[in-house]
Amino acid sequence: MRPSRHLKRSRHCLKPTLHFRDHNPRHCFRFLNQIHKSVFQHLRRHRSRMMRARCRLKSSYRML
Repeated sequence: MRPSRHLKRSRHCLKPTLHFRDHNPRHCFRFLNQIHKSVFQHLRRHRSRMMRARCRLKSSYRML
């Protein structure tokens, strides 16, 4: 009875630090990665759109 209680207490004491130390940075990294992905995707999409616009402009100039 006594050792199990001690184990429980120790686990309870260790859990918050472990949770904060291990889970938090990983979550932050995941969040940053998600943001980076979305931003990169948006930029790539915008760039492709810009290139298409340039191509259209060039073609229109050629036609004129």
